[in-house]
Amino acid sequence: MAIGVRAVAVAVLTAAVVAYGAFWVFDRLSHVHVVDARISSTMILVSSRVPGWITEFGVDEGDRVAIGDVLLQVDARSGKSASGRADG
Repeated sequence: MAIGVRAVAVAVLTAAVVAYGAFWVFDRLSHVHVVDARISSTMILVSSRVPGWITEFGVDEGDRVAIGDVLLQVDARSGKSASGRADG
């Protein structure tokens, strides 16, 4: 009788290990697991010649831009007041 209980215990343990292994394989194949993700890109600094509030964005994230494209609009009132103080 003890052999039967031992065989059942081994069978249950084996089934549990196989079930866990199947779940682990399914999870790895159906989900993205990232340990250390790094993206290589070129960083640039964009700045204005005059201080002011941004009133409009001309592009969205991921858009391709060419030389001369308007990226954003700066509130003209802020720039005029700053240049007026600098000149006057």
